[in-house]
Amino acid sequence: MVNEPLVRVIPAGIPGYVCDWIVDDSRARASGTADAPVSWPADHWITGLLWHFASRANETDWRYTIVASESAFLATYGRKGFSTWHADDVLKPTDANLPSALRGLTRKLSVTLMLNESSDYSGGDFRIKREGAAETELDPALFRRKGTVIIHPSYALTSVRPVTKGVKHSLVTWLLGPLTT
Repeated sequence: MVNEPLVRVIPAGIPGYVCDWIVDDSRARASGTADAPVSWPADHWITGLLWHFASRANETDWRYTIVASESAFLATYGRKGFSTWHADDVLKPTDANLPSALRGLTRKLSVTLMLNESSDYSGGDFRIKREGAAETELDPALFRRKGTVIIHPSYALTSVRPVTKGVKHSLVTWLLGPLTT
């Protein structure tokens, strides 16, 4: 684990007009719901697009066995919005609430698509580190570009610094594989 890459960044991998469509579609989906997360099913083309980038990075960087994806969901951070340090590999393979197709699997790769321009918000920087290690220095300009795809092993610790102005939108999903690989 220590010798494998911690993060793969694909700058502006998705065209801006696609990012705009995702944000517009999320507004339409959220219409009439109160605080419900906006998501797209695992078999939707949006989730498939993220799968494509993650599977290509996986071929060269990690070589995990990937067999499924969770639904993609919109993560919106308004003013003062943030996330604390956490790992994404918290999926419990034996959880009875999981769809039967996902039981026995765990999160292997986390995928984030930046949906808006960095000029739309201040703060909100993505951070990453290994358990027990110092934070990995990242170029914020690279990670904040609209259309940028960020892929990392789900065991990595990540956080988002507080947004100080505006709203940050990103799309997130996880690729799953068996516990043993």
